[in-house]
Amino acid sequence: MNQNAENAIRDLGVALRDRDSKLQKQRIRINKLDVANRKLVNENKRLKDESAQWQTDYDHLDDIYKYVVDKCLGSYAQKRGIQFDDSTAESLDQVLEPLLQEAVQAKPLRSHVRTLRTQVQQLQKDLLAKLDKVEVVSDDQFSQEFRSLASLIKTLSRTVRVNDKVDILEGLGPLLLLNDVSSHHWNSRAGKKSLIEAWVWSILICLVFRNPFVFLGEHCKSLHEAWTQIFGAQHHHHWPRPSKKCENWRYKTMEQLVKLAGQDTITHGNVGLMPECLEASVIDNRTLVGTVIEGHFDLMFPGYDSSKVHPIVDKAFGLAMRMSLQRSRLQITYPAVGALLNRDEMSSIPEINGESDDEDMREGVVAFVINPGLAKWGDAHGENFDQRYDIVSALVQLEPTMRVERRADVEDQRSLDIQAGFAGGIDINGEPQIKHEPNIKQEDERT
Repeated sequence: MNQNAENAIRDLGVALRDRDSKLQKQRIRINKLDVANRKLVNENKRLKDESAQWQTDYDHLDDIYKYVVDKCLGSYAQKRGIQFDDSTAESLDQVLEPLLQEAVQAKPLRSHVRTLRTQVQQLQKDLLAKLDKVEVVSDDQFSQEFRSLASLIKTLSRTVRVNDKVDILEGLGPLLLLNDVSSHHWNSRAGKKSLIEAWVWSILICLVFRNPFVFLGEHCKSLHEAWTQIFGAQHHHHWPRPSKKCENWRYKTMEQLVKLAGQDTITHGNVGLMPECLEASVIDNRTLVGTVIEGHFDLMFPGYDSSKVHPIVDKAFGLAMRMSLQRSRLQITYPAVGALLNRDEMSSIPEINGESDDEDMREGVVAFVINPGLAKWGDAHGENFDQRYDIVSALVQLEPTMRVERRADVEDQRSLDIQAGFAGGIDINGEPQIKHEPNIKQEDERT
């Protein structure tokens, strides 16, 4: 009996394994069918989408066909008095045959018109070649444009709400014009407003006015390197000394670059859907300037009027472009902290804290620069580069000479090779540096 039970159990086990094997095969088959079904569903969807696209293309081509037939063939048939029905090939032939004959007859005339057009274009080029291509901007125009930019920056600095408990210098960073300035100058509310104004100017100097090519962006970085390698860097703020050859090289190069980038792109940021390399470089730099200012102000002065930043960017880029296109050398200038007052190049405001008398200030020294000046070397004809004329003087805050060591021949050693980013400081080599912040591209731009 036990033997029979064991045999029965073994038979049941064999039957069970056979059943499991069949079930497994069924599951595999079901899975394959499921995969095949999903593929069919996806393929069906793709074919429906493709069919819809074909229908769209057909409708589009049909619209074009109807437009051509109506506007071209229909108008021509009406003009020639030909009965026209676009639903038959015979009717189309009745219109196309005389139309093609006229086109063949007009071919020599079109060739003659092209020849005349080419001759006219060549004459225009010859005439333009004889004209002075430089758009001469008067000193008064530059003065108005510079003062307009300064006014926009001043308005921005005066409209923000300053929290007396916040260290603005720490938040913005001691960049360029703020370097080496004694911190007590920023203690008062008026001092904080001047700090903001000087900081915005520092950003513009670094990213827009550092050299004649910088406002065009990263794409033209090598041009400044070539300019200084050819003509040196012994002038103010490491520019070449102004000379006829130097300035000819600069303004002729800028004429071509501005033409390629487009004045509207530079001054207003307008660009097509697919900007070229130089256009994209200008747009990137405009965006960087606005982002740097707005990013800091969002953090330091919540609720400020951000609409005041864009006009500053437009005005700065427009000014930089027109400066770069002149035969004369135009350059943003500023004195070093501690330099003696030079009335030819600087104008001053009374000391903010009011701690000195007029006698102290007659030979005062620069405590800090509120906004830089605009200086010119040479004239509209590209001559007399040994003569300097300050179109707009740098606006400085003075302090008495007794407070600081008197430095009669202070030279501004603040380099303008600034790394792109947000806030600024001084690196181990004594060069200004902008700290990297999130979402801001930072690349080494030292020359």
